[in-house]
Amino acid sequence: KWDVPSWRERCALKQKEIAANESRVFDVVFFGDSITHNWERDDAWGVYAEYGGFGAPVWKEAFKEFKILNLGIGGDRTENLLWRGLNGDLDNYKAKLFVLMIGTNNVRSNSPSETAAGVKAILDLLKAKHPEAKIVLYAIFPRGEKANDGLRVKNEKVNALIKEYADGETVFWRDINAQFLNADGTMERKMMPDFLHPTPTGYTIWANDLKPLIEKFR
Repeated sequence: KWDVPSWRERCALKQKEIAANESRVFDVVFFGDSITHNWERDDAWGVYAEYGGFGAPVWKEAFKEFKILNLGIGGDRTENLLWRGLNGDLDNYKAKLFVLMIGTNNVRSNSPSETAAGVKAILDLLKAKHPEAKIVLYAIFPRGEKANDGLRVKNEKVNALIKEYADGETVFWRDINAQFLNADGTMERKMMPDFLHPTPTGYTIWANDLKPLIEKFR
């Protein structure tokens, strides 16, 4: 049960948000998949109701002073972001900062090097479309309950590759994954009940890391 617009409907919704910003300037633009999308989700169903839902409570408080565009869509892979970036999502506005995290949906069907190449292509596109913007590239968040989870291990291999794309001038690398985990690498359900999508507890960790960067580049 995902009470969210379809993929094309959300694309259209975001184009309306861009048009509604008269200045056409955003302090920060988020680009990603469901983990990014869920910043805006204020519903709470199933086990997520027990843990406070998704990211909206944190989103509304932490970023209320900024002009923000959230271009996350659930289920997106690197190729989806590339398509969207080439077909309107990066046009007709100025962004001071992009926040990018993508790749976890590629993990089942792509090798780490293939996923990393997709991330690199997205970074190149962001630079081409918005040469004056800064980009914060986040390590793909941990998934799976245990440290030896196969999908988590693959994502960490991607992270080791994409970390090298940060230059400290335009692209800034952030890895906050250890904060989501216990010392032994296990993940608790209060952080991510499905061991993939954060609760407000997880989004608070992300917001606390990100907000100073938004303020820095605003």
